[in-house]
Amino acid sequence: MAERMKKHPQLDNAIRKQKKRGVPVLENTIHAQIAQYLNLVIKRPSRWHTVEVSNQAQGRAAMIRQMQLKKRGVVTGWPDIEIFWYDQVWYNVVSNTYIGSFKIIFLEVKIPGGQLTEKQAALHQELRGDGHSVYVVHSVDEVQSVLKELGVI
Repeated sequence: MAERMKKHPQLDNAIRKQKKRGVPVLENTIHAQIAQYLNLVIKRPSRWHTVEVSNQAQGRAAMIRQMQLKKRGVVTGWPDIEIFWYDQVWYNVVSNTYIGSFKIIFLEVKIPGGQLTEKQAALHQELRGDGHSVYVVHSVDEVQSVLKELGVI
């Protein structure tokens, strides 16, 4: 499946230009590439989702936005991407639904060299303690390696 992954020249060019100008690669750019990749490899009934995360901006507007997100239940440190992967699945024709067992895989997207905050590290450890898979990824290649390791692709 990975061999069929489409190239995304616009994103690749954006990253190349950023690197050439000495501008750091933005987490949003990497996240967008990963999203496009997951759209190709994660098929129904499995699903994936980007979690609304707090922004890294500063100032009054950013503080207000952060308070709004917190009121809506956004948890500080929650991983960026959730994948609900059906590892065993059957289709029930009577109820027109999928039946099976699934795993939850969490991906935290970071720029190369990016580090987890203390809150992220603590929450990730809790999620692992609950039996979930949590990975910090810096590129589509790392996501691909994680999914291979877990038997998703």
